[in-house]
Amino acid sequence: ASRAMTSLELTTDVLGTNRYYWWYDLAVEEFEPLLAAIHERYPEQPLAISEYGAGAAITHHTDDPTGGPPEVRSADEGEVTYQPEEYAAYVHEQNYRVIAATPFLWGSFVWNMFDFGSAHRNEGDVLGVNTKGLVTFDRQTRKDPFFFYKANWSTEPVTYIVGRRYTDRAYALADVKVYSNADSVDLSVNGVPFGVLTADRCEQRTCVFEDVPLAQGANVIAATGTQAAGGTSSDSVEWTF
Repeated sequence: ASRAMTSLELTTDVLGTNRYYWWYDLAVEEFEPLLAAIHERYPEQPLAISEYGAGAAITHHTDDPTGGPPEVRSADEGEVTYQPEEYAAYVHEQNYRVIAATPFLWGSFVWNMFDFGSAHRNEGDVLGVNTKGLVTFDRQTRKDPFFFYKANWSTEPVTYIVGRRYTDRAYALADVKVYSNADSVDLSVNGVPFGVLTADRCEQRTCVFEDVPLAQGANVIAATGTQAAGGTSSDSVEWTF
C-alpha cells in the first residue's frame, strides 16, 4: 500500500484501498493501525476503503465463527470449500467497526451487493461464482450480513435473527444473535421469555443472547424489537436440537 501510494500521492484526487481483513488479509486488529499510518503519511490525501467483505455459502454454517478460518481460495474441481454464512457476518461486523470509527475515510464499499459470475472460481456451495455478495447469485436470498447493514443504515424497523438457515443444531446451548435497530429486543424460546437487551447493550445494533437453552426436537426462537416511540418489528426461526 505504501509503495502504491507513493506514486499516487498528489496525482489523483482521491485514493481507495482494498482490504480483506479476516479473509485474505491478516487479523482485523491490524486494520486501524494501517489506516492511521497511511493518514499520517498522506494527511491531505482523501482515503477510502474501496473493497472489503467475505464469502458466504448459505448452506454452510458454524456454531463458532471464531473457531477457525474458512477456505478462501477455490478448491479443485469436485471439491467444496467451507465458507459458513455466520463467519461472513462476523467479518463484516469486525471490519465495519473499524471503518465506522475512522473519521478521515471519505467512503467505504462492501464487495459485493450480489454474488456474481467468476468462471475460474470453485468455492462455497456454487461453481463459477464469487460468493462475497450480500445477496445470492439468483437474487432470491439476502444473506445474514445484508441485515447487519440494514439494521445499521435503514430507518425502516429491523429485527432479524442471524443463523436462521442453520436449522439442525448439535448443542443444547446456543448464542442467538439478533440484528435490530429497535430500542430493546425481547427473545423467547418456545413461547417462554428468555431475556431482554436494550440498544446500549447491542453494539453496532447487534444483540447477542448468550447460552440460550434448546429443548430436544423443534424449537421456535422469536425476537421482538420495540421502539421507545412506539411500534415493533419481529422475527422467528425454527431450530432442531
